[in-house]
Amino acid sequence: MPAKDKKNATQFQLWFEEAWEGWIRPLGLIILLAIGYVLYKFDIVSEHTAGIVAVVAIVVGAIVVGTLPALPMAQKPWQRALLATMVAAALGGMVYPSVRAAVPGKVYAEGQLTNDKPSATLTTGASGPYELIVSGHFKEAGRSDAEASYNIKAVDNGGGTDEVTGEIARKLVTIRSRKGSSSSVTEHDEDKHRLGHVIGPQVTVTADGVDETLDGGMHVALRPGGFDPLVFIILGALAIAIALVLDTRLVDLKGKQKAYLTAATAIAFSFSMYYFREATPTRLVKTAVSALFFALVVGGLGGWLAGGIARVLFGPKLPKKKPTTPR
Repeated sequence: MPAKDKKNATQFQLWFEEAWEGWIRPLGLIILLAIGYVLYKFDIVSEHTAGIVAVVAIVVGAIVVGTLPALPMAQKPWQRALLATMVAAALGGMVYPSVRAAVPGKVYAEGQLTNDKPSATLTTGASGPYELIVSGHFKEAGRSDAEASYNIKAVDNGGGTDEVTGEIARKLVTIRSRKGSSSSVTEHDEDKHRLGHVIGPQVTVTADGVDETLDGGMHVALRPGGFDPLVFIILGALAIAIALVLDTRLVDLKGKQKAYLTAATAIAFSFSMYYFREATPTRLVKTAVSALFFALVVGGLGGWLAGGIARVLFGPKLPKKKPTTPR
């Protein structure tokens, strides 16, 4: 609140401003998170809706949290232009991949591959690029590790070819603590691969072999491939590079406030790349939690260190505090 407004402000207005910054805002955020968890836990909000909300909140939130404190420090026109460019590149390069992973689009065609019939011809009625979805479940449901690797070749009716490899896996995870140990089973039952060369309306999908431990073989499906992920990697890298430049410039002369744009954009970028690769329609929220942890460790710590080193090497020389002499 400006100084003139503070003189005319009531006691309640002054109290509320201080309380808002001190405890109302963080408490409100905690309450919203708790409400969201309860709605998701009791299936009041679907996996689809919760996944989209979580993705947008994390990616956009990281960008906003990093940008808002930097706004008043961007005093020069070139600084404001760079900040606007960084935000546009970050939103374009990080929001789309994350949202698309949560909303992948309709399935054009699907089929089943088995040892007896390792090939299937899928008619999409559309043109590529496509995204190939490979999924499967193990015959024996149990608490033991299992792996089923695959190699699949896709050929369209015009001669375009792509080959992909991967694995469907089940792993037993054991967590030990002072009170004992607990174990849980994690399953990676779906993979997605972008087919960049297969674009025809009829695609033949052939597996080298189908692991016998899979129940009913492997399920394959084709859906829209979207834009080339390289575009978003370039936009994300551009946003981080601009953030790094701004972190060396946006420092007030007293050294009391610094910008942490590199850390914020690196968190959003790390999250979007992890989520885009790992999220599936049935694992949106859990993948968002894993992606957030990964982003905080890799993007947050890495961005914070990179920004700090850049400020030390290329930042403005701040005036040293003069030692106070006792009277």
